[in-house]
Amino acid sequence: MNDLFNYISLSKNADWLIAKFGDKCNVVTYTDVPDPNPIKPPTRTKMPTSTRGVFLRYRVQDIDGVNILRADQRVLLPSSISDVQMQGYIERGSEVWKIIHVERLKPGPVGMIWKLQVRQ
Repeated sequence: MNDLFNYISLSKNADWLIAKFGDKCNVVTYTDVPDPNPIKPPTRTKMPTSTRGVFLRYRVQDIDGVNILRADQRVLLPSSISDVQMQGYIERGSEVWKIIHVERLKPGPVGMIWKLQVRQ
């Protein structure tokens, strides 16, 4: 009998649910490309990644007015996103959401989903 939980199957199931019920969005992160001339600063390049994300409002009892504000939302992103940075943002239609907090849900050896706190 195998005592190991099938994290890969669970991760695929979570990705499928996000793809089915999520909204189209772009996760925008930045990467610094070094200049060949060491005196010049690196060039910051915008790296948008098209995906789907589930946008959820926080429960009233979770809003403390300091860390979580009334207009903040939680976003669930699929595990297929390789990297999410705090300096980035999410575009959903004409809305732009600044990333406040990033958490990778990884209960075992496989990353399941990304859980973000975003703010307009």
